[in-house]
Amino acid sequence: MRIPTAFLPMSPGNPYLGVVVQKTYIRVDEARTQAAAVTMTDPRG
Repeated sequence: MRIPTAFLPMSPGNPYLGVVVQKTYIRVDEARTQAAAVTMTDPRG
C-alpha cells in the first residue's frame, strides 16, 4: 500500500511529518536493567 493512498481519505493535501521527537531512558545496575522509550509525531498536511 502506498502511503499517500493510506492517508488520502483523511487529508486532501500532501501528508508529511512536521516533527518527530523520541525520548529514551535506560538504567543498568548489578541487580537489573530498566528501559523505556516514547515517540511523538506531529503529522501535517
